[in-house]
Amino acid sequence: MRSRSGCGQEEVVFERNGSQFISHERYYLVYVSSCDIGEPNLSDNEKRNLLQKRWWSIDEMLASEEALRPVCLAQELNRILLNGIPPSPKVIP
Repeated sequence: MRSRSGCGQEEVVFERNGSQFISHERYYLVYVSSCDIGEPNLSDNEKRNLLQKRWWSIDEMLASEEALRPVCLAQELNRILLNGIPPSPKVIP
């Protein structure tokens, strides 16, 4: 596996059970020859909140009606593929 520095970052404010939370998120581009989307390192809370998982192509993300996060994920990935990885993490709106 080869990993590059962070490609993007964002802060997400969300509410659950009447309490607000701020999630500081960083996104990385990782090159792998294969990957098992397992759950062994997820916390119990993460496992309870995970509805489903799958691999998406950029075209599938662009055409989807799903609420993907970050909202501009497909556009940002496409920009990285066209222009290369930014020299420092980009703040994702």
